[in-house]
Amino acid sequence: MAYTLEQIKNLSRIMDVDEEIIPLLSFVRPEGQILNGMGKNLPQILDELNIKKGMVVLDMPCGQGGVSIPLAERYGVKVIGYDIIPDYVRYANELAKRKRLSRLCDFKVGDIQEIARQKDICDVLLWVAPPHVFGRSKSTIKALRNLVKNDGLIVIGDAYLLSNTESNDDLRDYETLSNTNKGYTAFGDEIIEFKDFKKSLWAEDYAYTERIYNEALNKMESQDDRIKFKKVIDSLDDKKQRDEEALGVALWVIKVKK
Repeated sequence: MAYTLEQIKNLSRIMDVDEEIIPLLSFVRPEGQILNGMGKNLPQILDELNIKKGMVVLDMPCGQGGVSIPLAERYGVKVIGYDIIPDYVRYANELAKRKRLSRLCDFKVGDIQEIARQKDICDVLLWVAPPHVFGRSKSTIKALRNLVKNDGLIVIGDAYLLSNTESNDDLRDYETLSNTNKGYTAFGDEIIEFKDFKKSLWAEDYAYTERIYNEALNKMESQDDRIKFKKVIDSLDDKKQRDEEALGVALWVIKVKK
């Protein structure tokens, strides 16, 4: 799949990397556990929410299936996942096949903004470590809730602006926790579960990112690619410091009321 200019720009902003790095993301393929800190907490939260066999879970962006494949295995739900990076989609389908879950999991290449035009296609929507392609919380929930059936769930794992932080261009899509909650409930939906990790996940998440990026670096044969990607790895410490100073992390479970 060839990326459009807009998709490249979106991916660059989402991944917080220069546009020239986008083709190198295909080298990022963790060999072991591929759940981030938020994803590891999902089963505990969803166990309390009456997730049933046969429900449809929509995972956007699905990445390499690290969040939704364990849910298919645990609950017997049907997973539909979309991601703009073709190699990630291929890796997700390969992982589902290795776990003998292909009958439950279908991962496809797709643009989230286009997928969001559909209506009532899932019981649960996963929006974990998401791209901010819809902007802030109110416009995001407006786009996402159309995809979910009445009384269905949207599970959001994202960051929020700490109250003592001034917003800037890097943080333009983040709001304080209070304003984020107002945005998520602006259309009458209900936050039924909430877990605030505050700043506790950043160290683990950046250590994980550094590990899998170094694994990717070791797979690259081109010296030019290695130089470009090494700069990304070297920038992680500054980004970690920025996020720890500016952002908290939380999980929201929102019941959609139409």
